[in-house]
Amino acid sequence: RVTQPLEDALAGIEGIDTISSSSRDGSSSINIAFRLSRDIEAAANDVRNAVSRALNNLPDEIDPPQVQKAESDSSPIMFLNMTSTSMSRMQLTDYAERYIVDRLSTIDGIAQAGAFGETRALRIWLDRVALAARGLTVIDIENALRAENIELPAGRLESNSRNLSIRIERGYAAV
Repeated sequence: RVTQPLEDALAGIEGIDTISSSSRDGSSSINIAFRLSRDIEAAANDVRNAVSRALNNLPDEIDPPQVQKAESDSSPIMFLNMTSTSMSRMQLTDYAERYIVDRLSTIDGIAQAGAFGETRALRIWLDRVALAARGLTVIDIENALRAENIELPAGRLESNSRNLSIRIERGYAAV
């Protein structure tokens, strides 16, 4: 629902050599390689314009697409690790995203800065005895989640014999 409309919008841009993409629950990445003769600034502007035109064809609940450009020979030259005795990994990731990434991004010579850490996810541990006492199954729980949430990847439901991806279709109802 995200990758295909974007690929369709990007396909007609002048000077494209190759387009590759990958999609999984919660993320989509599209990489475009341009011919060497193509001006990279003009190509980046064409990509931004194509993405803007495709926004109406994308689900409302997604984060806005980000367009980033990089030279073909660029690679990370520095990784910074953060630890804390008072913050969890999720709190550290949030702190880095709010305060450190923006400051690093404004330094001359920095092409891109990003935070990689704890992801935001909901993990549900099911009690087999409690489910059986109520006459419920894992599928019942999954169906209840599907019925009450918007369509977003919500994580995975894991057991000894099965792993299920949980997708949510509507917003939670107020109780």
